Amino acid sequence: QAEDGIRDVERSRGLGDVYKRQEFTLYVKDYPEIYSTPLNFNLSERVFTSKAYKKSETAIISDKDFKSVVVGALYSIKGGYPVITAKSTADYLNAKNGIGINVKPSDFGLKEITTLNGSAYAIVSDVARSLYPNGAKNVIVARSDLFPDSIVAISLAKAVDSPILFTENNRLPNVIKETIKQLNPERVIIIGGEKAVSKDVENSFDVPVLRLGGADRSETSLIVANYIGKFDGIIISDFNTNLSISCVSLMAKEGYPLVFTKDGITDDVATLLRRVSPDKIYIISDSSRVKEEVEGVFE
Repeated sequence: QAEDGIRDVERSRGLGDVYKRQEFTLYVKDYPEIYSTPLNFNLSERVFTSKAYKKSETAIISDKDFKSVVVGALYSIKGGYPVITAKSTADYLNAKNGIGINVKPSDFGLKEITTLNGSAYAIVSDVARSLYPNGAKNVIVARSDLFPDSIVAISLAKAVDSPILFTENNRLPNVIKETIKQLNPERVIIIGGEKAVSKDVENSFDVPVLRLGGADRSETSLIVANYIGKFDGIIISDFNTNLSISCVSLMAKEGYPLVFTKDGITDDVATLLRRVSPDKIYIISDSSRVKEEVEGVFE
């Protein structure tokens, strides 16, 4: 670098063009790094996890049920451990110890710290009370049988330091009611529109309620991402894939929001990307169209 602060730089913008020019180092912003992840669950999980952790002596071991993965994410947010569902990821991390969620760490060749088994409502309630012994200012509630809303809630839980609890569509289970009472929040945040979590459930809370939800998973995920506001990275996923579960470790550690898209990069998603200007964008898609449209946003 020259003494005047100007330097000749040869670099790739990640879009196939290599250029050499003079730049003022403090003022020039490059394109974000754009990654397309493989459409294989175990490999995708290893790729995502490697972006958050190079190694980890302790890992949270979960089955592939999204409710177990979300419970693992709560541990991950508080404890800083990766959430994994594949032994190959445990091997990559060189993990030695495991916290099991409906699966034995010994099945992954790990020493067991503890294993939680039972219904999703009971487990998530126990974990929330354990991780927030002094209560929580916010409590997030998402429907127990809709994986997109619960997974989307993970980055929000990281942002507002909140547990995630599950509900039925039209009824709040008693164990969840009791857990919320013990956590004594100032506010409940519902993820999903009224078709996902009914008005009856919303009216059952004794504290103010904020609902973040749209007509479908795309709208809901975009609303949550905009509510979070600012982040260094984002994950964009095809509408009809469960591979988004594989990115939980990255969401829990870095707080990267997950946005579902079913019609490519809509104007609303493009507006979000331009406003936030994230450094990293991860794409889960079997089509090159999404990546090309993301690149187009920053041209």
